[in-house]
Formats: sequence, structure tokens, C-alpha cells
Amino acid sequence: MSRRRGGLKLAEAEPLLPFPYPSFRPHQREAALFAYEVFKEGLVGLLSAPCGIGKSIAALSAFAAASREVGGARLLVLTRTKSQAEIYAKEVKRLRGAGVELSAAIFKSKQELCLKARLDERLKELSYQDFLRFCAGLKKGLAGRRCEFYEASVREGWRPTARALRLAGRLARRGASMPEEVYEACVEAGLCAYEVTKLLASGATVVVGSYNYALLPSVRASVLSRAKLKPASTFAVFDEAHSLPRYVVDLFSDELSTRSMQRAVEEAERFNLAPGLVEVLRGLLSVAVERGAEAKGEVGVDEPLLVEPMELLKGLAERAELSGLDELAEAVDELEAEGERVRALKEAEGKPPSSYVARCAAFLQSWMAVASGGGEIYACYAKVEREGEVARLGIKCLDAAVHSRVINAFRASLLMSGTLWAPGYYVDVLGLDRSRARYLALPYPFPRRNRAILVDLASTSKYERRSPALW
Repeated sequence: MSRRRGGLKLAEAEPLLPFPYPSFRPHQREAALFAYEVFKEGLVGLLSAPCGIGKSIAALSAFAAASREVGGARLLVLTRTKSQAEIYAKEVKRLRGAGVELSAAIFKSKQELCLKARLDERLKELSYQDFLRFCAGLKKGLAGRRCEFYEASVREGWRPTARALRLAGRLARRGASMPEEVYEACVEAGLCAYEVTKLLASGATVVVGSYNYALLPSVRASVLSRAKLKPASTFAVFDEAHSLPRYVVDLFSDELSTRSMQRAVEEAERFNLAPGLVEVLRGLLSVAVERGAEAKGEVGVDEPLLVEPMELLKGLAERAELSGLDELAEAVDELEAEGERVRALKEAEGKPPSSYVARCAAFLQSWMAVASGGGEIYACYAKVEREGEVARLGIKCLDAAVHSRVINAFRASLLMSGTLWAPGYYVDVLGLDRSRARYLALPYPFPRRNRAILVDLASTSKYERRSPALW
């Protein structure tokens, strides 16, 4: 892996970097030239540049310069937070004001862009996973429920309506609309803001979304295909990339508490699920309680005890009086379908359309997938929480690289952060292509005397001072 530390040597024919401000900040031009080299040469770049240098506009400027030489190139910007995404929209507008032909589509989460949530406060109370399942059920018409905004925007499951195309065209002419602007326009038109954003993305040169748009296969297939973004011909920027290893591990890990299992049993009894399905949920609860007690006895509270996933499934099938794992898999699929029915019934009662039955079904499907072939990538465990006797079953992703190697699939990828101090660590943990990896670390751009160093003498990390209150 090639490394540089400040003082980037410029090529004889230095590229013209479009820039909407009067001058570059200290080291900002070096950051832009490094990003330009990464894009032009199809590399995987790691840029460590302190906060305040102006990495976002540097990356956009580099893309604008590289795209003149690489025909048909488009940029996918992936961020961890909403505020980071909005910075790119503002900078695209500035570049357009300076005469650069760029257009942008900015994604927010489906829940934030949902017009039904505007009309129904209950939907804002749902967890994001519950909301996604609720939304998917509406699109499929499960349990007789439908979404009028989705149907006004899409027909036959994929074809945009004339109304949606007209609104997307009007918004596209602005060059870059904030998500709130798209949302308000869709409120007036009675259209799904998320579907309209996907239409905008299909014609945008810059598409901004969360890490999930690259990391989750289902989202990548759905959104990027609709946006006509093929990784092999797309540049990618991963902002705040120091957080990627932990983000990937958390994204592909899961936990289910005995509290949720107990509520699933109560929900199943209340909505008259088949006795056999109720027994599966009761069996899951009892197995989790037992494994939690084992964990507490062997390793203590808040510490995970490894569980052999196939062994737990066999024990669950036996408790539910099922003939084997095939019948258990069928029961889990039925629980998933019944969970959608429960959502509809809760919605009819005026309650948030969540379902603990569906939550347990989804967790069991993930557990079964690990048991059937994910043993080297995932660990399954049980533990008991410090407060109370609530037990948890968990699935932990052990190898972020299995899911993050998609970074190598893009035509070029730029990972940026103020704290990418150990490039070899990120190359190894994220599974980056070492032969394409390049690294640039830029120095602190501001006078040292301007730094405020604050020390809180009341804080300590001494072991004897640690307590539940500290955590």
C-alpha cells in the first residue's frame, strides 16, 4: 500500500479543479488532488484529513474534474449521519452556481420520507425495522392493507407513474433538492417521497445515502438498480470512514430479549395464532431463559456465553413437538406471515402496527441461516443483563470484511475521515484490495495555539471507581 504524509507531489499537468470558493483552505487542495488521483486511476483511497480542511467539497471537486476525463462516471456518497448528507447537497448547489454541471439526489430513511407517518403519529413510534416490515406489507397488499402514496407513484411493482415522472423532472431541473424540499413537493402531489427520490437518483450525477446503500445486499439491489448505478462504473465516497468497521459489525449482528419473546407469546395468544405456533414461541422463551441461566452461572452477568446454533434449534423443535428442523422452518415462515396479520389488526385497533411475533420470526430466520452455514463468520451466544433477569440470545458478526469487500467492487472508492490513522488496520478489517490501496495523511491545518485543551478532573477510568452509574 502506497503511503503519503502531506506535501503531495503534483503532476506536471495539474488538473483543473472546479472550486466554488475564493481560495482553498490549508491542505484542502492536496486532499482534492489525492481524491482526483484515486478516481482517475480506479484506486481505493484512504484519506486522513483533520476536521475543518473541507473534505466534502474537495471530494466533489475531484469528482467533477475526474468525470471530465472518465466519461459517464457517477458518484455515490455514503454517510453515517443525516447532517453529513445535507452538507453534500449544499456543496453541489455551490458548484452548480459556479457553472459546474452536477445534479444530486439525497436519500433519507424511508420512515423520515413517509407521508403516511405525517398523517399517522403511530408510525413514528415504530422501530425502523418494524417500520420497514410495515411498509413492505403495504406495498405487497398484505392483510388487505395498501399505501395510496406508493400506488400513486408506482404501478406494476416497478413502473413509475406519469405524475411521479413529472414531479421528478421538475425537481431534477433544480439540480439538488434537500430531502425536505422533495418531501413537501410530494405532500402537495400526493406521491411517495422515497419513490420520487429514487427517480431523481436515476438521473443524478451525485447520489447521497447511508452506508446501508452499499453494505446491505437487498438495499443495494433495490435502490442502486433503480438509480441505474452499477458499482463497476461508479465512484464511491465513504465519509467518516473510521466508523465503518464497528458499523458493519453492528449492522449484521442482532439480539432478542426474553422480554420481547414473552410479549410475542402474549401477542400470539391474544390474536389466536395456531396452538403449534404459540408453542414455538413458548419453546423459544424457555430455551432462552435456560441458556441465560447457564451464561450467568458460567461467565456472570452481561457476559456472552457461546451457544451452538444448531443444538439450540434442535432443542426448540423438540420443545415445540415438531418432527425436525424442516417443520420448524415452516413454522417460522408461518409466524412471519401471522406477524403481518397482527400488524394489520393492531393498526385497526388504533395502535402502532408493530409485532413481536414478526420480530421473533425474523430473528429465528437469521439464527437458522447462521446454523446452516455461517459458523465461521458469526457467533451465537446467550447472556443475562446486569439489571434484572432479562436474558438475551444474540448473533454477532465476527468478520466485517465479508460484508465490506463490496467497497472493492466500485470503480474507485475514497474512504475519508479525520482519524484514519492506521491505514493497514482498515485495509485488513474491511477486506480492501491492498494492491489498489493508497493512503494520504494531512497535518492539522490550524495554528496549534488556537487549540483549546480541556481536562475534566472529575472523570477517571480507574478500575476501583467503575460502577453501573459510570457505564
